[in-house]
Amino acid sequence: MYHYHSNLPIAESSLVRYSVAMSTLAEIQDAVTKLGDQEKKALSLWLNSQVEPEMSAQEEQRLLHSLDEAIRDVDAGNGVAIEDVRKRLSSWAAK
Repeated sequence: MYHYHSNLPIAESSLVRYSVAMSTLAEIQDAVTKLGDQEKKALSLWLNSQVEPEMSAQEEQRLLHSLDEAIRDVDAGNGVAIEDVRKRLSSWAAK
């Protein structure tokens, strides 16, 4: 028996509809094949949001180092004024 809750977002309503005794990956995969395209897209977005970002320790150290450099540059007055960024933004978006 499926319970459809029209007041829930698509992905949540689908999960409620298909949450009846699904405990194996095969059962979940079978249920997903029955979803509409928009429901599959919503489920995909939700699943992707549940995954921890994969960053190596070396990548993390490089990122932190870059952020430290950026903070030092801004503190030293070497940043770009927000007004200049706003002016350039439309040309960046057009590329």
